[in-house]
Amino acid sequence: MNLWLSPHGIWYYRKVTTLPCGRRKEIKKSLQTRDKLCARHKVAQLLVCVRSKPTSTVPPVDASEPPQQQSGTKPVTRAAKPLVPLLSVLNDRYQKEKALSWVPKERKNQKHYLGSFFEALGDRPVTG
Repeated sequence: MNLWLSPHGIWYYRKVTTLPCGRRKEIKKSLQTRDKLCARHKVAQLLVCVRSKPTSTVPPVDASEPPQQQSGTKPVTRAAKPLVPLLSVLNDRYQKEKALSWVPKERKNQKHYLGSFFEALGDRPVTG
């Protein structure tokens, strides 16, 4: 975690990122606490909020569709087979997500490490 203690004893979350233009940018947010455990908890909550994306579970209502007629027969629906992504797909997503926060040397190292991993393991679907 990127915790930083100010000279006044207040904990801050500090993150240094690299912008696409190559400049580095520092982000600091006060956690408004003097307790380190409380600060770690607040950082965890902050990161969960940032990483979670809101998703809508309610399908859009289309008024132009006529209501379905009820009949004695049920329509046949096939169980959708869950699509399991391959490790290489998840690796690409991971590296794209981290690309802005990694310096070029770190990107090269991660690409090499993960490439060696896939060479040894092979490209497999992710299983729970």
